[in-house]
This record gives sequence, C-alpha cells and structure tokens, in this order.
Amino acid sequence: MPVGEPTFLTLLSADTDHSFWVPRLAGKTDLIPNHRNKMWVEPRETGLYLGQCAQYCGTQHAKMLLRILRRIPRDFDR
Repeated sequence: MPVGEPTFLTLLSADTDHSFWVPRLAGKTDLIPNHRNKMWVEPRETGLYLGQCAQYCGTQHAKMLLRILRRIPRDFDR
C-alpha cells in the first residue's frame, strides 16, 4: 500500500465470521458471510504492519496472519 494516500478496502467472507485486525493500522472490523464491509486506512509511516484475524473462526484460525507493507509512492509503483 502506498503511504500518504488513503487505501480503501472491501472486506468479504465466504464461510464464517472473521475480524480483520492490524493494530497499527486501524481497529478491528468484522467480516460476516455474505455481507460486504468497507474500511479505509491512511497510515503516514512506511514499514511492515502485522495483524491477524481477531475472532476464532475455526481450526485454521492460528494461521490467519496478515502482513501489510507500506511504501512511499515511488517505491510502491516500482
């Protein structure tokens, strides 16, 4: 994601409830099956942002880790 401009996300789930959570990016946003949820983020710093699904969603829950890499627009475009 490029730094310095908002990034709009559409959050969807096909199977069960999830909770999108990247603490340095934004609060938790729930994902409910067959329901479109939207959010936007605009962090001002580059770097790696770590997150995870914050709601127990089944046997593979522990493997639902998120990595978001923020770069300045020039590096992002490259």
